[in-house]
Amino acid sequence: PEFHSGLDIFAMRGTPVIAPGDGKVLFVGVNGQLGKTVKIQHNAHYETVYGHLSGYAVKVNQIVKRGEVIGYVGKTGNSTGYHLHYEIHKDKKPIDPFPCLLNWEERHLLSDKHLRKE
Repeated sequence: PEFHSGLDIFAMRGTPVIAPGDGKVLFVGVNGQLGKTVKIQHNAHYETVYGHLSGYAVKVNQIVKRGEVIGYVGKTGNSTGYHLHYEIHKDKKPIDPFPCLLNWEERHLLSDKHLRKE
């Protein structure tokens, strides 16, 4: 079997996909098994990849901000259902995105101003 270097996040067709951080769009187009794909460079070491999109909301060389819509969930490429394929690359090599998502969620919740202390 082929190594699966990302995380599949199931969602409804057309769900907006947002950038997790500021960056520059490196690639927008069809990428083999991933179908319609967007790749963002966040700094000298980290890039993120979003696959199986139904459409794009960005262009190559565009600067994006955290929270900006970059595309929409689809099932293009080698996909059996609607979902987002999400990868994080460190120094051009894929890493496990799950710990990064957990850390992001923890930071987000800790800084969430609408939560009240009881």
